[in-house]
Amino acid sequence: MKKLALILIMAFTANVNAAIINVSTDQATYNVGDTILATVMLNVDELPDSAIGFGETLVSGYDLNFTFDDSLLSFISGSESYGTGLGVVAFPFPVFAFAGVANVSQTADIFADLAAFQPDFGEFMLFSLQFTATNVGSGILDVVSNSPIAMLTDYFGDEIPSVTTQSASFSVEATSVPAPSTGVLALLACFGMAVSRVKARR
Repeated sequence: MKKLALILIMAFTANVNAAIINVSTDQATYNVGDTILATVMLNVDELPDSAIGFGETLVSGYDLNFTFDDSLLSFISGSESYGTGLGVVAFPFPVFAFAGVANVSQTADIFADLAAFQPDFGEFMLFSLQFTATNVGSGILDVVSNSPIAMLTDYFGDEIPSVTTQSASFSVEATSVPAPSTGVLALLACFGMAVSRVKARR
């Protein structure tokens, strides 16, 4: 009985913590000067049922503000990459980054067969962005609605309500200076001995 209760509690907790849009980074810790890859995934399992009453909701577009601390990171212009979930012919809009916000939006072709590109369960990538770590500190990467525009739109172009997001945290450390290798130290020692012998002969 205790085992069953524990399983139910774990399942409930996982469900509460699940989000429709998830942000992740390729590492948790970076050095100043490193490139940070941030990926935004869409969790199909958490989407509400289709507006027409059956089947999964198909996503036809998104308009998201990707937020970052611009005192720690600098957006690399042209680094954006898009997943294929909206079809082979999808229309991304130019990414515009200013004051810690990068607006990213994309819409599917009106004739796209979205069901052929979007899985029935699991996740698929919406987009990824790259940043350069410029200063030491800790930060959070997240996505918020480009209000009043919907974060996600369904197959009919209607807003998908109650979109939840999961942010990603990271830290930037000072660039470490590598310690001199044993070979370099040995050469320095030999040089020092040679100099001392020359001085001794004089």
